[in-house]
Amino acid sequence: MRNLKTLLIIFILSLLPSSSIAFERIVSTAPATTEILFALGLGDEVVGVTNFCNYPKQARHKTRIGGNFNFNLETIALIKPTYLILLKENSKLKTFCQKMNIRYIEVTYNSLSDIYNSIYTIGKTFGVENKANSLIRNIKMGLNKVVSKIDKKCKLRVLIVVYREINRLKDVWAATDKSFLGEILKLCGAQNILEDVDKPYIRVSLEEIVARNPDVIIEASSKNLGIDSKKSLILWSKLGKINAVRYKRIYVLSKPYITIPGPRIPLIARDFINCLYGDKIEK
Repeated sequence: MRNLKTLLIIFILSLLPSSSIAFERIVSTAPATTEILFALGLGDEVVGVTNFCNYPKQARHKTRIGGNFNFNLETIALIKPTYLILLKENSKLKTFCQKMNIRYIEVTYNSLSDIYNSIYTIGKTFGVENKANSLIRNIKMGLNKVVSKIDKKCKLRVLIVVYREINRLKDVWAATDKSFLGEILKLCGAQNILEDVDKPYIRVSLEEIVARNPDVIIEASSKNLGIDSKKSLILWSKLGKINAVRYKRIYVLSKPYITIPGPRIPLIARDFINCLYGDKIEK
């Protein structure tokens, strides 16, 4: 009788997807990927994350593998991953996986559709397709809920700065309409001053900013720049002719999720709306 029960269990397990039986050893190479994996219930299978993966808090206890295209390949090899999830543009890691015979998934997060497609790809690969579809629905519902609070769209022209040198208006990088940040801004009823640019992110000169004359400047960084909106206004005052300076509409959003294309993007929409329509960006 016991042997029959054992055989029955083995037979049932053989019918299940392999991901339901065996745990993978997954290495994430981007903060957005880490957040997605945990949101899909795959956190226990994550064995390596980048130096910048701090959410959720459980991710902080995973092995650190470097980041920003400067990954420690020796560390990755030592934790013996069965899967790497890498950004499509990272050819070095792709070559490493092929050399080490490690399976990998390529994802991209430039646009909202990229984010949704990447969530689905990750979920399908690890046997949690239903959870992936649910997560995508929840993100879309969250965005719609936030945007629905807008009574009248503002039509303001906005520059979204994603990087510049600290305390200097040099090496300024901005998000265009082709980025997920630009798409969120559009959902919030505003217009990106770089809507005609084909790339998701570009380095933009101060002369170009003056010429395009934004009504609002939003400085978005997941790192704390050590400045607030008042200090930023003083810095941008060098471009005194632009509307954003004249009407003191320069906002600093240095929040840990603000540039991460993951499950928390409805919070980004909320913060954009507070900048565009609210009295305070801190609420």
